[in-house]
Amino acid sequence: MRTAGDNRWEGKVYNAQNGSLYMVRVGLASQDVLRIDGCILGGLFCGGQNWRRASVPGDQVAQTQGRGSGKSRSAAPGGVNVCAAAAQG
Repeated sequence: MRTAGDNRWEGKVYNAQNGSLYMVRVGLASQDVLRIDGCILGGLFCGGQNWRRASVPGDQVAQTQGRGSGKSRSAAPGGVNVCAAAAQG
C-alpha cells in the first residue's frame, strides 16, 4: 500500500480464499468507518465496503490493554487485519 492523500491509501490486497490480488483504494470515511473500494478486470467490475470499528465495552478494553503477544487484533470481517496488511506493503 502507498499513501494517496490524507487518510487514503492505494495498492494491492491478497484474498486468501481464492489466491488473487486486487487493486484497492482504502480511506477513512469517518473516525470509525474504513472505506475499501476495489476493481477487477481492469476496472470492469468494481465494488466496495464500509468497515465499522468494532465497539468494545470499556471494561473489556482495559482488560486487553498490555496483554498478549503485541500482535494487532482485527475488527474486520473474516479476521483480516487491514492495518497490518497495509503496513507490510
